[in-house]
Amino acid sequence: MSPLLFCLVDEVLNRDISKLVNDKKILHMASPQGYLTPSHILYVDDIFVFRMGDIKSLRNLSIFLKIYGDFSGQYVNNSKSSFPPWIILQDLSPWLFFKVL
Repeated sequence: MSPLLFCLVDEVLNRDISKLVNDKKILHMASPQGYLTPSHILYVDDIFVFRMGDIKSLRNLSIFLKIYGDFSGQYVNNSKSSFPPWIILQDLSPWLFFKVL
């Protein structure tokens, strides 16, 4: 993929994740009063998503990433992806398409 096309596709990913957060389909992590917590960070071909460990957010994120991959050809590499266990509040194993650290 050309660098310019990659930047355009990356911008779509950025805006769509922001829209999911703004529409409350993905709940972002709690932060101290008066401070903002980032919902996601994009760096080259990596993405870090900071969100609550609830089933609704995980399901919506998983569905979005699948649809995004179908349209862009950029899929989540399950062997390189992880979900930190300290934010798992419920048994989310049916929804995980990546490993738990």
